Amino acid sequence: MKKFLAILVLALTAVLAVVSLSACEGKGELWLQKVEIAGALDKEGNLTVSETWEIGFSSAEGFRNVHKVIDLYDSELGVESGISDLRVYDGSGKPMERAPITTVNENAISKYPNTYYIVSAGSRKSEIGVIFPKTTSGTRTYTFSYVISDFAASYADTAVLYWKQFDEEFVYIENYKCEISMPEGQSLEGVRAWFHTEAEESLLEFKDNTLVYTASQIAAGTWVETRVAMPNSFFEGLKKHSNKAKLGSMIQEEQKWYDDWQAEIKRQKTLAAVEIAISAILLAVSVGLVIFLNISNKRGKGDYPKYFRDIPKEWSAGELGHLFYYYDGGVEKKNLRGRLLSATILELCRRNYIEIIPTADGDYKIHVNNVPAVRLADLRPYEYTLYRLLERVERSVGKEFTMDDFEKYAKSNYDDIDISINEFNAKSKDWFRRGGFVGKMSSFMKLLAVIGMPMAILGAIMFVLGSGGFFSLALLASGVVLLLGTPKLPKLNEKGEAEYFKAVGLKNYMLDFSNLKEYDIPQLVLWEEYLVYATMMNISKEVLDNLKLVYPEITKEAERAGVYYRPGGSYLFTYLWLSRLTRPGAPVFDLGSRIERSVSNIYNTAKALKYPSNKGGKGGFGGFGGGGGFGGSGFRGGGGGFGGGGVGGRR
Repeated sequence: MKKFLAILVLALTAVLAVVSLSACEGKGELWLQKVEIAGALDKEGNLTVSETWEIGFSSAEGFRNVHKVIDLYDSELGVESGISDLRVYDGSGKPMERAPITTVNENAISKYPNTYYIVSAGSRKSEIGVIFPKTTSGTRTYTFSYVISDFAASYADTAVLYWKQFDEEFVYIENYKCEISMPEGQSLEGVRAWFHTEAEESLLEFKDNTLVYTASQIAAGTWVETRVAMPNSFFEGLKKHSNKAKLGSMIQEEQKWYDDWQAEIKRQKTLAAVEIAISAILLAVSVGLVIFLNISNKRGKGDYPKYFRDIPKEWSAGELGHLFYYYDGGVEKKNLRGRLLSATILELCRRNYIEIIPTADGDYKIHVNNVPAVRLADLRPYEYTLYRLLERVERSVGKEFTMDDFEKYAKSNYDDIDISINEFNAKSKDWFRRGGFVGKMSSFMKLLAVIGMPMAILGAIMFVLGSGGFFSLALLASGVVLLLGTPKLPKLNEKGEAEYFKAVGLKNYMLDFSNLKEYDIPQLVLWEEYLVYATMMNISKEVLDNLKLVYPEITKEAERAGVYYRPGGSYLFTYLWLSRLTRPGAPVFDLGSRIERSVSNIYNTAKALKYPSNKGGKGGFGGFGGGGGFGGSGFRGGGGGFGGGGVGGRR
C-alpha cells in the first residue's frame, strides 16, 4: 500500500510541476501584471485616456522597449481619428521626456533611454511606447495619458463608443480594470454596454455616470474591447455621423454574439465533462492495472515452514543475498552491496583468510593473511576478488588497516574500488543468475513498462502546448503510474520461491531461536557461520543479543578476547567483545553493522569521485494574450472596434 501511495504522490507531484511550469510559461517573457484604464468622454466625442501598466519581465535576453499600437481608423464610417497630448509618467509619477524620433530602431533605443515616443505605425495607426535600460526581471510601471479626438459616433437613433483596447497581438494580462465615464452632467440612464473578453472572470458594473469593466487572467491571442450605446443627447455636433439607424441591429448583433458564446461555453462544458470522465477512466485503469500486476507478481506464500535451521550448503552469504533481496528490488537497486561485502569479510575471517584484530581504543583492524595458492583456489570467484582488494589496501597502507585507512585508499584509488566492487557484485550474482530461479515476464507487462514514459512525456507536452486539458494531465499521471508502478522484475519460479523461503526461514530462526523449544540449539562454533548470514540479512545485533541469553558463559570468554587475542583463532569472541564496547553517547558497537556502514561509505566515495555530477543551465519561453464581455460578465464577440491594438516589447 505504501508503494502505491508513494507512486500516486509522485504522479500528482509531476502533474503539479507541469501545471506550475505551464502557468509560468503562459505569461511569457513580458506580461502586464496590472492594467488600469480611465477613459473620459466629452460632449464633442473626444476620449481622454489614462493607461497605467505594471509590466512584468522574465527574460534572459531582457527588454528595452514596451509599446502599444493604436488603430485610429473607424472602418464602418470611414473616418480617421487623431491622437494628441501624449504624456508618459514613470512609476514614481515623474514625467518622462519625449524622444525626438520618427522611427523606432536599434539606434533610437540605444540613444534615448528613459524616454517615451509616438511614431507612425503604418496606415492610420500610431505607436506609443517607452524606452528604458535593459530589464530581465522584476517590474516597471508607466502611465500613458493622451486624447483620441472624434472617437464617439452618432447614428439616427443612438451614439456609439466602440473601443478595442487590445487586439489579438497583445501580451498576457493578470488584472485588468477600465472605467469609462460619460460626458459631464450625464448619467447612465438610457446607456447600454457590452464587454468583449474571453477571460473566465470578468464583470461589467454601472456606477453613477461610469462604466466599470474588470477581468483577470486574460490569456494571449484574443482581444479586449468595450462597446457602449448612449443617447445622442449626450453629445453636440459629432463629426462622425450616419443617418442610418443603428441601435436595433447592434442589440441583435450583441445578443447573437452572447448566445453564440453561451452555446460555446455549454459545448465546452459538455466536452470537459466527457474529457474528465475519460481521464478518470484512463487513470483508474492505469492504477488498477498496476495494482493487479503487482499482486499477481507478488512473491507466493506456499506451504513453506516458518523456520529453517540449516545453513545453506549450496549458497554462500554473498550469493544468497541476491535471492534474499530480490523482491526488495535487488542488491543493486537498494544499494545493499555493503551487506554482502561485510558478510563476505566475516566469512574470510571465519575461514582464516583475514584477521579482525581488536585495538585498544575499541576499534578494529583488518590483516590479510599470506595464504598459499592451494587455499586461494578454495575461494569462490567473488570471494577471491574481495580478498585481492583487501590485500592491495594492506600493501598500500604497509600494515594491517582500519576502515578509515580503507576509505583513504578509496579516495585515491577509486577506479580500483569501483571496478573491484562491481566485479564482486557480478560474480556473487552469477549462481543466482544461472540457477534458473526466476520466471518469465509477460509481454503485456513489458509493454506497460515501456509505454509509461512516452505517455507521461506526451501528456506534459500536450498540457504545456494548451491542448488536451484534463486528458493531458490524466495521460501524464497515468504514464507516471505505469512507469513507476509496473513491476520491473518477474516473480521467482517455483524453484526460486522454495529457496527464497528457506532464506526467510533462516532469518526467522536466527531471530527467534532463543524461544524455540522444539529445535536443538546449534553448537556455539556454528554461530560464527550463522553470524555471516545474519550480517548479510542485517540482523547481527539481534542475533548477538539472543546468543548472550542462550550462552551466558560466552560473556566471560568474550572479556578475554580483546586482551588475549590469538591470530588464527575463533573470531566469535572478538566479535562479541567488540559488540559489548560502548562510548559516551554512542550505541552498542555492532561489528557486522559497522563493517557494512564502512564498506558502503567506501563504495559511495569511490563512485562519487569516479562519476562526478554535472550541472546544466535552464531556459524558458512565453506567449501573448486576449479577451471579451457583456453587462454583467464578459463574452467573446465583436472585433470591429478601434482605438487600440497590440502590445509588445523590443530587446
